[in-house]
Amino acid sequence: MFSSWYPLLPAGIELISVQYPGRHDRMTERYVEDVSLVADQVAAELREWRGRPIALFGHSVGAAIAYEVAIRLERDLESSPQHLFVSGRMAPHHGHGKTDQTLSDEDLVAEVRRFGGHGLEALEVRDLWPVILPPLRADLRMADRYRPASLKPLQIPVTAFVGDSDHMCPPAELASWRDATSVELDVQVMHGGHHYLTEQPERVVEAIVRRLCPTVPGAGRPEARSRGPSASLAQEVAELWHEHLDGREVGVDDEFFELGGNSLIGMRIIAGMAERYGTELSVRAFYLAQTPARVAELIEEGRAGS
Repeated sequence: MFSSWYPLLPAGIELISVQYPGRHDRMTERYVEDVSLVADQVAAELREWRGRPIALFGHSVGAAIAYEVAIRLERDLESSPQHLFVSGRMAPHHGHGKTDQTLSDEDLVAEVRRFGGHGLEALEVRDLWPVILPPLRADLRMADRYRPASLKPLQIPVTAFVGDSDHMCPPAELASWRDATSVELDVQVMHGGHHYLTEQPERVVEAIVRRLCPTVPGAGRPEARSRGPSASLAQEVAELWHEHLDGREVGVDDEFFELGGNSLIGMRIIAGMAERYGTELSVRAFYLAQTPARVAELIEEGRAGS
């Protein structure tokens, strides 16, 4: 979900994305449906960064997880996180999850379509529902079961994001996060619905970087990328992307997510490149590369190293 942020961040900020068990490249693992358990595991992974400045961002149920991780870092590490960014969710003690996980497949798909977002075209393929819906139900169960009676105030500032037409979290509800910090709450209302951040990642990243590194010039803007050494291979890769992106025109320097790509399309493209070129690219490497030109470079590097 956050892979499109990599090229938007300045060199001084490293993005570490959390992939829950049972999702995407962890699809074979058992789902975890308890916010506290997920927060325990994430906080444990972050112990190796003890002493470094850490900021946390979470969207929807991820906002509750990020808050719980922040509590654990304040308690267990020598220094508190630098900042907590929450998105698309009111403070946990003010609103609990709904029982959408009990809906029929048809009703759940209708609900997902109602709130929009990227990747909805996959729902048109009913054969994909057994892959798509179980992790979604797991997320909904996790949200519904997390019911704290009160919030422990953090010793760090909190920035809360929301889309101006988010029906799941009306903008006025973000004031509830004031109870989560003893410092300050900053509310940022963006244009869009519940999935506003997938539609305008540049604005979200720019707002985050502005709070973390206010003196960094050009923060939140993507760096220019040079064309790879093999123009012919880059063009072949662009043509392969073209096949999977509903026939959209693809240039060698066009970025995957700006073309309307999503995780399902990305997995199909990665599989297609493995079959055609015999080079295995990780999901992370593919999303970091972003363009056919850069992917062509990785393919050539793989060939040289084999």
